[in-house]
Amino acid sequence: MDKTILRGFTQAREGEAAFAASDTNISIVEDDTWVATGGKASRILYSPNKGKTWEVFDTPIIQGTATTGIYSLDFYDEQNGFAIGGDYTKPNDTLNNKIRTSDGGKTWQIVANGKGPGYRSCVQYIPNSNGKELVAIGFKGIDYSNDSGDCLDAFK
Repeated sequence: MDKTILRGFTQAREGEAAFAASDTNISIVEDDTWVATGGKASRILYSPNKGKTWEVFDTPIIQGTATTGIYSLDFYDEQNGFAIGGDYTKPNDTLNNKIRTSDGGKTWQIVANGKGPGYRSCVQYIPNSNGKELVAIGFKGIDYSNDSGDCLDAFK
């Protein structure tokens, strides 16, 4: 795991970017802040103290080209988060484009691998759902989960 204490965002990797497709590549809960990056490197920048210090965590989401990575993330509370993205030039690809954390973003697991949806540019937890319900949106559709993202089904 790549863990670096930063004073700012000056240690970006070559080709690493921050996508703002839906203005949801940042999530804030109390004093905790998470920022998702994408492109050739897709990582999570984390601050436990409103931006005074930062840590960086690698993710297993698809990455490596300018159009891949995390496009959106949301945290239900200080521990439970979900991120989604993929490659907007291949919107039907469903491999390695959905990840979840239960330890505040330090580690991430791929979920629903090979299952829908493909590329999505926004994900949000539904309030008062105990972190179980999510909605994901992109130019190919809207999806809903009631199992913390294990399965995101298209609205019909």
